[in-house]
Amino acid sequence: MEKRGSGLRKICEISAALPNYKEEKKPSFISEGTQFMTIFKNVNYGMGTSLEVYDKYTESIPKSIPKVQREIIRLMSVNSRITVLEIMDELSLSRPTVMNNIKKLKEQGFLERIGANKGGYWKILK
Repeated sequence: MEKRGSGLRKICEISAALPNYKEEKKPSFISEGTQFMTIFKNVNYGMGTSLEVYDKYTESIPKSIPKVQREIIRLMSVNSRITVLEIMDELSLSRPTVMNNIKKLKEQGFLERIGANKGGYWKILK
């Protein structure tokens, strides 16, 4: 943590972007005389396997959405900080193909980019 504590805001923002985040699972902070503690609750506790969590978030996506876009959402649901390069590598797609599909998902209201290109993250909206 930085001296001024500006990292605390970042911790809260990133935690809120996690797929299973609920208000009762937000980070808590405790300050006692000589120490400062941050408590992170596991937002995935009791949710099942990562595949079950993925199924939960993708079942609301219409079947009319192309498979490549569903796969992009899957990758972003597992890692909200995934880069376009990592998506390209994982799905064996070109940069224009990935960028075009991300653009379509954003236009349809499935995705939102929070923060800058570097240091930001993807938020799945639906």
